[in-house]
This record gives sequence, C-alpha cells and structure tokens, in this order.
Amino acid sequence: MKSRHKTLDILEYISLCNGESVTLCEAAGELKITPAAGTRIMGELVRRRYVRVLNVII
Repeated sequence: MKSRHKTLDILEYISLCNGESVTLCEAAGELKITPAAGTRIMGELVRRRYVRVLNVII
C-alpha cells in the first residue's frame, strides 16, 4: 500500500510542475522518498509510459 501512495505522490508532484522537467533527485527529495524507492517507482512509470525520460546535455 505504501508504494501506491508514493507512486501517486510522484505523479502528483510531476503534474504540479506545470510541464517543467523534474529529476528523480528533486522528486525524491521533495517527497521524502529514498532514492532507491524513487528509482524503482520512476522506472515503472517510464516502463508504463506515464512519464518519459528526457536526455539533457548540460
């Protein structure tokens, strides 16, 4: 059940960013989710095409 809440928290956080790019570290830090949990959840969201990975070169 906790992972469902974390997943919804991440999706809600992303939606509140109004189309701006969000890094895994930003979302995990803001939501107090461990990097490991954030990676697992974001990986599943990408796999299911709820979010996508942007390759940004700085």
